Amino acid sequence: MIRHFDHVTIVVRDLGAARRFFGLLGFVEDKAVRISGPQFAEYMGVEGIEAEHVTLVLAGATPRLEVQLLQYHHPEPLAEPAMDNLARVGFNHVCFAVDDLEAEVVRLQGAGV
Repeated sequence: MIRHFDHVTIVVRDLGAARRFFGLLGFVEDKAVRISGPQFAEYMGVEGIEAEHVTLVLAGATPRLEVQLLQYHHPEPLAEPAMDNLARVGFNHVCFAVDDLEAEVVRLQGAGV
């Protein structure tokens, strides 16, 4: 039986920008590693993988909630041609509950989001 949602992994092109964005949402870095080699290639199903893998956790959340960021050095990540079409099959969006939506939007816009 599933106990709770554990994590989501997002492939990003700009790891620094993604870290800053999730930091604004209250996520803190738990660990950062470089993954490569045959073991990771087999596990991930990505031949020749070389990537930065950063685990961010939502500070104070119970149960623990992770966003894992993955920035490929090899191979080049594939562009998603239908990214802006929410009717496509696959991952659609991620949603966070907030206390005051309008205040959160103002805060994020003030930080350049």
